[in-house]
Amino acid sequence: MPRLLVICRQPYHLRRQDAETWLAQEVETVLRRDKLQGARLTRLRNPTSETSSSCEWLIEFCVETGASSSALGRGGALRELVADLRLLGMQPTMVLADDREAIELRPS
Repeated sequence: MPRLLVICRQPYHLRRQDAETWLAQEVETVLRRDKLQGARLTRLRNPTSETSSSCEWLIEFCVETGASSSALGRGGALRELVADLRLLGMQPTMVLADDREAIELRPS
């Protein structure tokens, strides 16, 4: 199943827990309005850093084939969320990951 992935920074004006709560509410709105299959919100951190002072977020939206274009269309909640993330300085990056195009690798 294809996934729309959004990676964004922690909003500088919110504490981590407040950011998580806000993002979760926004993602639920996207799911409801754009009728997407589901989503996952994951906190990302630097694996070499001893402190967890900064973090980023990964939002994975599960979409049916072809649904990604409607979710990003005019008036789509996902498109509005990405615009809000930009306005908040969270520098969102969005990509489409289609598992049908994945290359499976295993140790030889």
